[in-house]
Amino acid sequence: MAHTIGSAGNREERHLFKFGPNCSGKGYGIDKLKKVYGHRIWIVAMGDLVRARLKDQKNDWFRRRFGKIVADRKLLPDDVMMSMARDRYEEGIFEGRRFFAWDGVGRNSDQIATLIGWGVLTPANARALVLMASKDICRLRHDHRSALKPDGHRTDTHKFEEGYEVYLKNMPGVIDALHESGNTPHFINANNDLDQVADAVLAQARQMWPVHRQEAKPDVANSHPLNGRIVYDARSISMAWKLNEQSFTS
Repeated sequence: MAHTIGSAGNREERHLFKFGPNCSGKGYGIDKLKKVYGHRIWIVAMGDLVRARLKDQKNDWFRRRFGKIVADRKLLPDDVMMSMARDRYEEGIFEGRRFFAWDGVGRNSDQIATLIGWGVLTPANARALVLMASKDICRLRHDHRSALKPDGHRTDTHKFEEGYEVYLKNMPGVIDALHESGNTPHFINANNDLDQVADAVLAQARQMWPVHRQEAKPDVANSHPLNGRIVYDARSISMAWKLNEQSFTS
């Protein structure tokens, strides 16, 4: 029987979701997964999809309609984002992939509900990683990265901070939605060196999908955090996040 979104075939897949503010290390984690897994992992990264659309000369309508929204570091409409994510996911299914890493998808509770409806975010086949990094740490990384870009391509700190605040506003609802669906988030201290953050992401990925064939494939629902890098209680963080981001500084 053909595989379709929301079908029982999704139980054969594994889905690693990464959540975190801009400059929390999500990109480093993706690069690490690509290096280790190569073609065996399929990446659904919203930032990459949006940038590709903006550069595609055939999608001039997309650039004219959404270019300013992206430049202002605001979120695209949910239906646009989820349509792009679905197309990329189905492309991976067509290519025969069964291990997926999602980045920048699931930015609010409505998007989480959509992912659950697709059958890609269930306790049996998915894991949600939340990269916890303070605004000060992310701002330093942002300013350093921006300074390396040529004039005209840099992003100002004000836009970064606006995006960070939007993330903080939406994330407690995302965490609650994950809990309600039975997907307990795993929290990673992303104030650490970015190489350490990427290693923590890889450790979680290896619990879900072994790098080498001789490695046993553990059960997603019953596996445990590695290396002591998964910290914080989700419920208390959901409340503390709203009150004081410095609660997450280690």
